[in-house]
Amino acid sequence: MTAKHEPIQPLSIRGDLVPSWMTFVRKTRALATTSVRSFSVPDSTEEFVSESVRIANSAAEQRRLDQKIFALWQLEGLAFAFFERFDDEGVRITDLGLPREAGPPVHCGIAMAEVLKNGFDADRLMNRLEAVSDPSFARFGVETIGLMLAVYERDLVGVTTSLLGRLGVVRHTRLRRPALRSFLESVPRDRWPLIAHGYGRALYFKRLSLEGSLRIARRQDALPFDPTARGVAAAYALINSRELGRVLSLRGSQPSQQLAAGLEGGIVNTLVLLEWTYPGCLESIGAVPERGFRLIEEAVLRAEAAHRLGQGPPLLACQEETTSVWPSAKAKASRAV
Repeated sequence: MTAKHEPIQPLSIRGDLVPSWMTFVRKTRALATTSVRSFSVPDSTEEFVSESVRIANSAAEQRRLDQKIFALWQLEGLAFAFFERFDDEGVRITDLGLPREAGPPVHCGIAMAEVLKNGFDADRLMNRLEAVSDPSFARFGVETIGLMLAVYERDLVGVTTSLLGRLGVVRHTRLRRPALRSFLESVPRDRWPLIAHGYGRALYFKRLSLEGSLRIARRQDALPFDPTARGVAAAYALINSRELGRVLSLRGSQPSQQLAAGLEGGIVNTLVLLEWTYPGCLESIGAVPERGFRLIEEAVLRAEAAHRLGQGPPLLACQEETTSVWPSAKAKASRAV
């Protein structure tokens, strides 16, 4: 796979609006909520569902957007903790009776748990995700595989995470991570943009600044830049929800059209997720620039359309998207012949 980049030029991000120390605190809180070993593990499926309902109901009553987003981290962490220990491979997530709005973060948590249990065996991982997923949210599971590939990279963050795992602080298993290109060649091509998006999401946690994260994305030649940049921007918008009004102005300040489009696409992904999960929540965003109103309107329309169709929030990793993560039974049969 050859990633298509614009000619390499100095990367200058205008609009990294939040002080590094503040983003560090916010990222640490999110990571602790999703992965610490001290997270209470439900003893049964019923307890897992009951706790998921409690978190979702509590979030719906919160007025502040950052408090609602914190519930997403809680649901992801709960699913990560539960499914790491869950060994009934015959259960499908649609059979559990979870609240619909918990679907995206729960699928992220499931994917994280499956990596810890199965390593980076691409066939095994994809088969497990297909077996357990609700098709409406399958994209979030596949995308999170990309995040886990970034987590297990042998860089400073990867080594630190491994050490914390050995000490029992975070949920982490020692795994051999394949080269990105090798892993991608083991999965269908239409899932590569989703994997790149998840990888980009993790990149924002690996550097203190937005600019630093995007520099890594540009240097990563195994992944296309656009979906990777979208993942970085999606995480940036989610973490910095208190400044979301200003975050919406990021695209218009960028000198590179490719970079601008990537940032806008990632921000819209986060807006759609939030509006789909908490209808009407985007009305609470303050100090919105003119461009931001257009992005909010687009996100609301996409979220409403998904609800009308009974689907989960769309996660657009790139401009060209397939209709489904998993091939249909008919397509599988024809491919087998």
